[in-house]
Amino acid sequence: MHRHPIRFEACSPAKGLVFSVEQMRRVDAFAIDELGLPGLILMEHASIALRVACGELAPPDAPACVLVGPGNNGGDGLALARLLHTASPRRDITCVLLAPGRTSSDGATNLRVLEAMLDGSDGHLRIEDELPDQLPEGSLVVDAMFGSGLDRPLAGRFEEAVRWTEAQHARGCFVLAADVPSGLDADTGEPVQSHAGRDSPTVRANRTVTLGGVKRGFLQDGSRVWAGEVCVGDIGVPRWVLERFGEPIGSEIRAEGGSRSTGRE
Repeated sequence: MHRHPIRFEACSPAKGLVFSVEQMRRVDAFAIDELGLPGLILMEHASIALRVACGELAPPDAPACVLVGPGNNGGDGLALARLLHTASPRRDITCVLLAPGRTSSDGATNLRVLEAMLDGSDGHLRIEDELPDQLPEGSLVVDAMFGSGLDRPLAGRFEEAVRWTEAQHARGCFVLAADVPSGLDADTGEPVQSHAGRDSPTVRANRTVTLGGVKRGFLQDGSRVWAGEVCVGDIGVPRWVLERFGEPIGSEIRAEGGSRSTGRE
């Protein structure tokens, strides 16, 4: 079992709880269907947690490249790019759409807002379909390709994006994963495997902001090579809902609180 601490926000409603992928799906469904929380609110909370983590990981003026996948994980990345640009209009921020036209409905809302902001950005905010050649040393790469819902190895453009991220990391860039490093099985803490036993290409992050609560795979020793430091980002779901679907982490994991705040497929 994992021996390094998982960091929670000081008043995190998810403190001391762990979730399987299915349990976290149920949390999201309950919050949206039973509590009436719009998905956009959950996404906004996720992006705020990611923004805080960006400020802790890299300098506030460091160029940032957000790798945007399909689904809500990509939407979290788009919302993050909006927040980063709002906070630092002169910061170079590039969003790379790796699955154009496949963004979730909430993600599409954030994309429309981001597109509307382009004209006033003086070229500092960009939305691209292709990966840049390389980033300056000290830049920030945000992996918002796939979250905990991934069930097959990455291939095609996503595999290319993993290899590109590895190259930027080797050049001295910081890598932040949104929810789960893309390619990692959130239940096992190991790369997703194909039916033939092939491991998925997987992002290696300096830090992972796992959204809503700790995923079960992060309690496994092997996960740290992929996830780096793990911190939990609040998505606006009450403690009693999280307790309904989650389970206690157990005494083998030290769940740290702290004065700093931290900060899905």
